[in-house]
Amino acid sequence: MRFRRLIGPTILALAALLVLGGCGDDEDEATSASNDQATIVKADFIQAANAICEQRGEEVKAKSEKILAASGEKPRNVVAKELVEEAVAPAFEREADEIRALEPPAGDEEQVEELVDAIDEMVARTRNDLSANRDYPYRKTENLAAAYGLPDCGRP
Repeated sequence: MRFRRLIGPTILALAALLVLGGCGDDEDEATSASNDQATIVKADFIQAANAICEQRGEEVKAKSEKILAASGEKPRNVVAKELVEEAVAPAFEREADEIRALEPPAGDEEQVEELVDAIDEMVARTRNDLSANRDYPYRKTENLAAAYGLPDCGRP
């Protein structure tokens, strides 16, 4: 009986310490865990998107080499059109579609959408203007991609 009287208050004191010891830290831990998860999610997104873009780059290079090797005596504007229509445009369209299909990190949806919209715009501009003296068509996509941490995206 005496043992019970000693244990009862001790257990209550320990329980109180555990409860009080946890107060205030849960929010900080939850915020930290949330930030860590957001960092992981963004890093995963960046890794997946860069892989998509790297694959697109390799695809464009391989198709372009084939087109150039087979170009022979074709006029420069004909070869340029073939490059855009058969190598560059389809690959960038797939890049934009595949990045859109990824779930962007929470809060970054607008940035990601702005990038893929810029890729779409770049493809449309390139298809419409094949002149040698046009503006560099990748500047906007390169800048948006680099700012987000996607150095392999939106560039030739």
